Amino acid sequence: MFLRSHALEEAHVELQEREEILRELSNTMAEERADERLQIAGYLHDDLAQVLFRLSLQVDIARKLLEKEDLDELRSQLEKIRESKQETSDRIRALIRDDKVHQIESAMQAGKKYGMQTMNDALYQLYVNREVAKEECMRVTSNPNEFLRMIGEAPTDERGEGGSAAAPAGAKVAARR
Repeated sequence: MFLRSHALEEAHVELQEREEILRELSNTMAEERADERLQIAGYLHDDLAQVLFRLSLQVDIARKLLEKEDLDELRSQLEKIRESKQETSDRIRALIRDDKVHQIESAMQAGKKYGMQTMNDALYQLYVNREVAKEECMRVTSNPNEFLRMIGEAPTDERGEGGSAAAPAGAKVAARR
């Protein structure tokens, strides 16, 4: 009986040691996966930025060819632009397919210097140029609070208004009636 208890005790201690080793391995693997994800995200961001930069250069070349009226070269350059646009679209689709939608906004922000713009950037320009009313912008934007900040107004959640911060302005007006 003593030998059996002693053997069980040793097995229990060994089991606890192995559980600790497995826990450490699991934590190490989780850390490595997180590092790998960050590295891949960086590659995707840099890769997309490079394609956008190339697209920007191609557009500049096309403008110069148009000024020179070199139509044959312009046609060739436009085909390259079309291919770069397709490549950019494919990469953005891959981000969506791989459930990395959150990276699209940062890629667009990084691409601003190459001519990319977010929906709110476009709405802001239309609003500032008085081509669209604020209410229409608020109706179509996916981020109303950001748009309000862009036009110099306090976001709805900072004004103390009830309801969802993402609700369109028209919905809040209707709710008050």
